[in-house]
Amino acid sequence: MAIATRDLPGGMVLLYAVHDHVAPTPEEWRDYVDAARGVVRRVGADRAAGLAVTDGGSPDAQQRQQVITMIREEDGGRVDRIRSAVISESLIVRTVVGAFTLLLTDISLFAPAGAWDALDFVRVPRSDAALVRADLEGLAARVPGVVALRSMLDVLR
Repeated sequence: MAIATRDLPGGMVLLYAVHDHVAPTPEEWRDYVDAARGVVRRVGADRAAGLAVTDGGSPDAQQRQQVITMIREEDGGRVDRIRSAVISESLIVRTVVGAFTLLLTDISLFAPAGAWDALDFVRVPRSDAALVRADLEGLAARVPGVVALRSMLDVLR
């Protein structure tokens, strides 16, 4: 799993997570939750967004609850202001995103071919797409072989 953030010119911060087919370890997930907490504290929930790309690695129920708890703690009990897009072809990930949507209303799943729709969903202006693409290229080097990421990058060319 690789994690990164990007401060976009309009003041929004995008938190990336890239997984291969392996679920995140407790340490990796802790780092992700800490990074998300840092973004929310720095810019607020309404200016934070998430973009996850995975070939099937996804958080378990306990890890999902950690994210929800963190959001409630940092955003006054609300869980509806941080938009997150998940890019994957995995049926397992579809189930996990479905479980997340029971509590987080602003999360949505996209196939890699829907990369532009995913960026629109998390409110990344098209003018900032080159920045996002460069970030994703860097993450592809850190987690090689993620098919969903390669497919997404092809769409964003």
